[in-house]
Amino acid sequence: MPYITWPKGILASVAAVIFAFVVQFLDSSARPSDPPIRPSRNATERAPACNRLTETLPHATHYSEDQVFVNSIRSYWSVQERELSPDCLVKPNSVDEVSTVVGILNEQFMSGDGHDFQFAIRSGGHAPSGGIANIDQGVTIDLGLLHGVTLSGDKKTVDIGPGARWIDVYESLEPLDISVSGGRVSDVGVGGLVLGGGLSFFSGRTGFVCDNIVNFEVVLANATVVQANESSNRDLWVALKGGSNNFGVVTRVTAKTFSQGKIWGGYLYQSIATIDQQLKSLFNFSKPEVFDDRASSIFSVGYNINYRSLGIGHNVQYAEPTENPPIFQPFTSIKSLWNGAKIRRTSESAKHIKSLAPAGYRQTFATTTFENDLEMLNTTYRLFEAAIPTVKAAKGVLWNIVFQPLPPAIKSKSKMNPFGLHADKSTSIIVLLTTSWKLPKHDRRMEEQTKQFIEDVETVAKERGLFQRYKYLNYAGVHQDPLASYGDENYRMLQDVSRKYDPAGLFQKACVGGFKLSLYDQEARRLQQDSVLQQ
Repeated sequence: MPYITWPKGILASVAAVIFAFVVQFLDSSARPSDPPIRPSRNATERAPACNRLTETLPHATHYSEDQVFVNSIRSYWSVQERELSPDCLVKPNSVDEVSTVVGILNEQFMSGDGHDFQFAIRSGGHAPSGGIANIDQGVTIDLGLLHGVTLSGDKKTVDIGPGARWIDVYESLEPLDISVSGGRVSDVGVGGLVLGGGLSFFSGRTGFVCDNIVNFEVVLANATVVQANESSNRDLWVALKGGSNNFGVVTRVTAKTFSQGKIWGGYLYQSIATIDQQLKSLFNFSKPEVFDDRASSIFSVGYNINYRSLGIGHNVQYAEPTENPPIFQPFTSIKSLWNGAKIRRTSESAKHIKSLAPAGYRQTFATTTFENDLEMLNTTYRLFEAAIPTVKAAKGVLWNIVFQPLPPAIKSKSKMNPFGLHADKSTSIIVLLTTSWKLPKHDRRMEEQTKQFIEDVETVAKERGLFQRYKYLNYAGVHQDPLASYGDENYRMLQDVSRKYDPAGLFQKACVGGFKLSLYDQEARRLQQDSVLQQ
């Protein structure tokens, strides 16, 4: 028998604790050790910008022998990011210092010796693949010291540094019974989530996280600092809401706040034997006519090679302190191996999700989207299950699929972002495939199988007329092009904004990571993919 289901009776709680996609992470003895930090190149070999940064900002520029450098590299979420070692790491502690850094980088970029010069930008460092927020050689800008959380006098907005984690934001505001639309994983950085769009426990009421940003403070390629909002640099304000790192370095975001007390939520761990009933409930939950805008669902199925087992983990959240609200009762009425849902603070829910996906593993993501359809949900799960034999050879593999509804209640609030979704009256299902494993020798296989699975799902969705172009950027794989998925008109708008605010293409040609706008032949696309595919 290829897979087992969870035992009944007294062992159920134990089974829940070690269920498919949790056990590997909770067993610290199974975690790979950190890769060694490679020594920085000497002053004549390294990027000239590092020498300039050392001269100009000596307190903020760090090399491999420096503990600040080591701590930063070892705090990335994925091992692939930890394996990269920049020539130098710079940690500015103010917008003025960021401006100085960008000016020095742009000077090298514009000079004759800047042809192969590259740099990376990090806010929280929670990206799944290497080369998204870190770099081999070149310069990494770590924005971790820009982590302030400052509530406005009228308590209607809050200024947040891009290096803050969402747990910092929630814990700062919760004593006042105030919250924001923010990340659902406590250690995710503010900057990266916002620039990718962002989904929240509160998205049914507030839209994407980026839809709640009323102002961006941005350092442009020419080192000037500008404010982007509805009345000033409006085109840049719109483009930054999901446009990735194509326009400048964001040094502060100002987010709308709202009154919010405790919420109800947690994980339901349930047997894979209930999958058909679960998917039917998910299909019904996602219908626009019944959708509850206070409800948030992250429905996951995980396979763990160590236990040759599949299990269901469903994170349910309700934005009021209501025990077992009716919208979730079709799920809670199914017998759980363990039910962790309770009334708690938003910060507690975010910390709980984080605890189930700790740092220190090799990771990759990929995503697709299709219209809510029960048969398509079932087919996607069957394809996921059928693909397990193709990844079983990878040591410690954890193969997870996540379904998340994207209803019109969220899309309708997206008029001022580039996604092109606001007029769509259908419910989309965002599919996320997350994969983790231990050994670098399996990197290519895992990347290829992740890509193949998404292609298989999209083939079926297209055949059935259910495929939808939108790809959520924060879930996209390095082989995907989420910016193009926003539609031709919006893609051209993003390109125009890039040309306007970065005419020489510093953030297209020299800044790795994110997703580029194909403005400069194949070079930008290569920067996006090379560090992953060549490891």
